[in-house]
Amino acid sequence: MGKNKLRQKWSTNIRAASFGLFLLFTTISHAQDPIPSEQKDFEFLLRGKALSFVAIEDDWTTTASFGTEIRLYDKFSFVADLVYIRRRFEEEVFDQPDPNRYSEYSQLNTRRYLAFELRYFLTRNTSGTNLRPYVNIFNKWGKREWRTEDKFPLKDGELYQLFAPITDWGASFGVTTPASRLGVDFNVGIAYRFETQNTETFQDSGSLLYEYKVNANKVRGNMRLNFYWNFMQKKK
Repeated sequence: MGKNKLRQKWSTNIRAASFGLFLLFTTISHAQDPIPSEQKDFEFLLRGKALSFVAIEDDWTTTASFGTEIRLYDKFSFVADLVYIRRRFEEEVFDQPDPNRYSEYSQLNTRRYLAFELRYFLTRNTSGTNLRPYVNIFNKWGKREWRTEDKFPLKDGELYQLFAPITDWGASFGVTTPASRLGVDFNVGIAYRFETQNTETFQDSGSLLYEYKVNANKVRGNMRLNFYWNFMQKKK
């Protein structure tokens, strides 16, 4: 269908643009004049991102974050971020008078949370290294929501709505670009999520099954990407 081909073309363009943005920030960060080799006792950074991409057709992800990082004595840092993540699942429903045309209805899986990290850097902040590794412990505190449009084609037992507070505790390994004003920060890890769900589930009869305070605690993976601007880095 023409619309599907257009969506696939846009998804390819978005992926290419996101990858290009990542390469641009990495290149610029290495092009910055490095600071002198003396280490700093205090550094202040602003962090953030705004990305939208599609992994497979009809499965879109939008994410945005903004926060700060304070580095102390070139070995430790504290990070605080405000994070928004939304996944949108789309389904085509042929409900138009023209049998060759369709409408699209969505389900939205949204998370909003505060994220905190305490980091320990494994190397010093010098311009002679390509990447600067670190380990961290982190905590996330926020909520998760799942919403479904009324005409979305649900099957028996599928989720209609969900509301849940979430709390994550975990640890990660990451790398960041060193000794530059502008840089990239990336980490992967594992967390244990505490989640208590209030859910509404669709039934073939057309009614909804309500369940409250469902224990959904689980172990899950964690991955984060951010760009930053370091106010304390200076040109020679």
